[in-house]
Amino acid sequence: WMKMKSKKEVFIYFRLDQLLDLKVVHLESYDITHIDNIEQLTNIECLYLQFNNISWIENISHLSNSLELLALQGNRIKKIENLSCLRALALLDLSNNQIKTFEVKDFPS
Repeated sequence: WMKMKSKKEVFIYFRLDQLLDLKVVHLESYDITHIDNIEQLTNIECLYLQFNNISWIENISHLSNSLELLALQGNRIKKIENLSCLRALALLDLSNNQIKTFEVKDFPS
């Protein structure tokens, strides 16, 4: 079983064996506070996490060869981090966050 926790203490449970081959994951507007418990989902190509309460970009390095799209707009992210390992990333949306500055080295090359 995989569990994701939202700010409102709502737990969303999934049977992990049914999710292992997922390519597209939509978890928009669930009040999610952390990117967590997706380590076993190694085939994700598109991850939609917009309009949540995520503050840090974390726990996605296991998607370095598969993740092509990462949508994080409308969260509470202040710092761009943990993206440089995402070699397959082609589209990244960080709009409407709290990011004030960034460096090119923070992005995948």
